[in-house]
Amino acid sequence: MADDTDTLAALDGRLAASTAAADRFGSALTGALRAAVVEGKALDEVFQKLLLQLSDAALAAALKPLSSLLSGLAGSALGGLGGLFSGGAAAGASALSSLVAESCGTVAAPAWFPEVPTAAGSTDANAPAAGAAGAVAVTFNVRTPDAASFRASEAQVGRMLARAVGRGRRGL
Repeated sequence: MADDTDTLAALDGRLAASTAAADRFGSALTGALRAAVVEGKALDEVFQKLLLQLSDAALAAALKPLSSLLSGLAGSALGGLGGLFSGGAAAGASALSSLVAESCGTVAAPAWFPEVPTAAGSTDANAPAAGAAGAVAVTFNVRTPDAASFRASEAQVGRMLARAVGRGRRGL
C-alpha cells in the first residue's frame, strides 16, 4: 500500500513537472509568434530566439539535479565542520570564546535546524543526504554542418551553458 502511494506521488510530481514544461513551451511559442506578428520581426530571428529559449529551458531542467547534488554535498561538508566548534579544535580558544561572548552571547554549540524545506514545499529532516545520493550525468549535444560554423558559435554556446549552470546553482 505504501509503495502504491509512493508511486502515485512520484507520478504526480512528474505530471506537475511536465505540465510546467508544457506551459513554458506554450508561452515561449506564443511570445515568439506575437513578436513576429505585432512587432514585425523577421521569422528567422523569432525562431532563433525561440530555439534559444527552449534549449535554455531544457538545459536548466537537465542541470537542476546537479544543483541538488551540489547543495547536498555542501550541506554535508558544512555539517562536518560543526564538530570543530562544539568542544573540538576551539575548546581552548579563550580569545575566541570571549569575543563571541562579548559580541553576541555565549554559544556552546551550533544550532542545527532539524527540518529542511524541500523543493516540493514539505519538510524533510534528511533532505541534504537525499540530494547527495545519486550521480548526475549531463549530455550537451551540438549539431553543426562543419567545424567552422561551430567555431563561429562556440562563444554563444559557452554563454548558454554558463547561464544554465548559474541558474542551476541558484536553484531556479
